Order: sequence, then C-alpha cells, then structure tokens
Amino acid sequence: MSFNQCKVIERKTQSSKNCVFPFIYKNETYFGCTAADSENRGGNWCSTQINSLTFEHVDGDNNYGICPEDTCDSQEEGLRKWEKWNSFQEQVAISAATKPGTAEAVKASCGCNPWQECAWSKGMIDEMSLLPRKSWVWNLRFKFFKGRICNPKERLVYCCYEDQSPPSENQMKLIKTESSGPPAGISDKTSGLWRPDPDNEECGVRVGSSNIVGGEITKNGDFPYMALIGYITRRKLKSGAFKSVIFYKCGGSLINKKYVLTAAHCVAASDGAPDEVAFGEHVVGEDPDCQDGKCFPKVIKRNISKIIYHEDYSGGPNHKNDIALIRLESDVTLFDENPTLSGAKPVCLPWSKDSPARNLEDGEDTLITGWGRVTNNLKDAKKDLRKFKVPTRTLLKVNLPVANTNENCKFYVDYNEVNLDRQICVGGVEGKDSCQGDSGGPLVYRAFSDDPLTQVGIVSFGTGRCGAGYPAVYTKVEAYMDWIASKLEP
Repeated sequence: MSFNQCKVIERKTQSSKNCVFPFIYKNETYFGCTAADSENRGGNWCSTQINSLTFEHVDGDNNYGICPEDTCDSQEEGLRKWEKWNSFQEQVAISAATKPGTAEAVKASCGCNPWQECAWSKGMIDEMSLLPRKSWVWNLRFKFFKGRICNPKERLVYCCYEDQSPPSENQMKLIKTESSGPPAGISDKTSGLWRPDPDNEECGVRVGSSNIVGGEITKNGDFPYMALIGYITRRKLKSGAFKSVIFYKCGGSLINKKYVLTAAHCVAASDGAPDEVAFGEHVVGEDPDCQDGKCFPKVIKRNISKIIYHEDYSGGPNHKNDIALIRLESDVTLFDENPTLSGAKPVCLPWSKDSPARNLEDGEDTLITGWGRVTNNLKDAKKDLRKFKVPTRTLLKVNLPVANTNENCKFYVDYNEVNLDRQICVGGVEGKDSCQGDSGGPLVYRAFSDDPLTQVGIVSFGTGRCGAGYPAVYTKVEAYMDWIASKLEP
C-alpha cells in the first residue's frame, strides 16, 4: 500500500502533476490508471486535465502521464474504492431515513464526543491513515469527517444513536437548526423562500451511487434537479371515445421543494397551460429506472398550484423575458430526506453576486440536459412523441460553449432584438444543440469539477433546424434573480 499521491510526469509540460480521478475517456469512466490505448501512449496512464463540467479527459494536447505502478491505483483498485465509498454514503442516508426526523429527536440522539471514542470517526481515521494523503479517496473522507466536527478545539464529532453512526447530510442540517425552531425564510427548507446552499451541497450535485459517464447519455442521479412538464391532451380513440393523455413537451428545474423554474413560452403557450410536473425521470416509461443492477426511486409527480410568468414576456420571435415559475401543489420529497423515496434534489441558482456562474465569458463551457428531439425529421419526431409521450425517451446531455460573439448571435441581436444583458447565446457547434422539447430546461455551469452545478440559462429559442451550427438563445438567469425572489412565496 502506497502512502503517496498518484503523481506522473505530464507529457505536455514534462513536469510532475497529480493524476485527476475520476476521468472519462471515450465514454468510459476511470478511477485509476488505464490501459486504454496504452500502446500509443507508452504504458498505463492517467489524465492530468479534465473538463470541469463533464469529467472528460482533455485529449489532443498531451494532458496525461504514465503511471508508476508503486504509487498509483489500477482501474480495478480505484473502482473498488469508489464503490465502497458510495455504498457507505448510501447506508448512512438509508439508516438516517429510518430514524425520527425532527430536529429535537436528532439532536437528542447525536452527542458531541471525542473522535477516538466514536465508532464511525475512529474507523474513518484508521481508514484514512492507510490512504495516500490528499488523494481523491482521502479527500472524500476528509470532507465528510470535517463536516461532522462539533468542536474543532476539543476534536469532538457528532456521534449518533447506539451504533455510534455519523449523521447524514439532512440530519446535519437539523442539528444546526436553532433550538427556537426552524429558521425563517431562505434557509428554511419547508418554505417556498428556501434558497438551497451550494456550500452545504444542498443543490447542484449528483445523487445515488451510479458511476459518472461520458458521452450524450446520462445516468440515474446525474441531474436530479431535472423536471418534465406535462400537458393533458384529449385523444380520440377508434371507438369514438376520448382519452386523456399526458405529453411532456417542456423541461424545467427544481429550485426548492415548492418551485420549478422554466420558460414563459412553456406555460403561456397557445395549446394550453401545463397540468403536472415529474421528477426523478431518466428513461420515460420505465418506473423505476434500473441500471447496473440498481434501481432508482420511483418517479415523483406533482400537480400545479400556481403559474407565474414574467409580466413583460414578449412572445415570439425574440422571446424577451422568457422566464416562469411553477408552484407545486405539494412539496417534493428530496433525496437527502429519504433516498428510498426520492431521487430529486434542487439545482443551485446564482443568488450571490460573487457567484462564478455570473458574467460568463465567450468560450466558457456550459451543459444542457433534456428530453428534446434528436432528429430534424419532423415525421419521425412526431412518431416518437406519440409513442413515448416525450420527444426523446432518455435524458441526454450536451456540452456547449457560450457564443455571444458568434456571427449568428450578432444576427439575433440585430434582427431579433436579442438583449445580451438578459439573454445569452450558446452553441454554434454543428451536430450539438438544444432542440424542441428541451424548452424551459436548465443550462448549467461550474468552474471546477468538484463544484456544484449552477443554472445560468433557460432554453428559450433557436433555429428551426437543430444542430445546424447556429447558436441557440437562452434566458440569462442572473438577470432575473430579483424577479425570482419577488415571486417566491412561503
């Protein structure tokens, strides 16, 4: 067992660099050094630079190094460590879900004890002592441990119940709640005013234990804030009778337990307002979704209590102020509260004026996810919609750059009166685009690969031919933070 971090001589700079794990190469995820294409690279290798949004290895510029066998994990060893950590986190969350859920009950059951005298903390420190310091597996445990310290000076940790288990993320929030009752306003999860805190991982992070994957296909839990917006349509049967069917034609994002953020054109459309919102979907029609022998919680559906779209929404063709909020009839249970019942978790919003997700520059990488159509053959697209009740059955993702200086974006500005203070052009890459059915869905960004995802845009409009190399236009979320705050109600 090596006590050193995995370091390599990077081919690009010929200097010592840390391996970056996990990384994605040719749609495969690697948690240790890989033999993939090793004959062309000179041996088992690791990435030294990844795309912060997608975890994909930045190829083509020698951003890699050959792994020394005595200090670096193989792929098999790294994967085993990743699965062990995910299993531990799952067990903590599941165990917590079976315990009384009030702040008073959790506080009464979780003492503040010396770390050496608590089973979970002593076991974790013993385990960390055998791991390379500052390695990715060490950092995961360090972050978990640090978040459960109740008295740094005395080196005391929260130690819960008779089995001396650690508190879950949700239990930690309850422990930190003031004894006078839940805090009012933006930090109260039961309020519609709640603003999930990215620093406490309340938003913008993956849930569950599936591996990170590359390519267009997503996995269960990758984007737990995704919402499908459904519309009831009456279809005439051969018998002459009518049947009500839900079609999901727009996307949205869960921003707290009561509200979904979407586009105004999705709720103010001529074909009627939406009727329900679904969360925890991945492959539409499969409930529960199962991958790699593990099943995700069943889909959560909520009726709509209230629709608020911007009072100055212009409609087409320029879709100014294309933003709306949907208030749900009842709260959405979150994964942090009960991982057996819910796979939902909010996306982060750029509430802070210092957020790195504000004022993005041209070329910055962003990510769009949705169930929009993937073909320009409208006949095939309509057939898929009739069959699956959604333009594309599986949630897809695409990585696109900010493109406000793109020539075709300038056309939008000149002839569609697009306002780049309140709208943003993204894309312009042939074969990659958001498309019909992605409307209302979130465009997200993060500066570093371990940052939570923050929503920076809402899919608004583009050309009629998707993926033709023209950028699409998105509502710029940062420009509407005051409007969102003014419309949220407890």
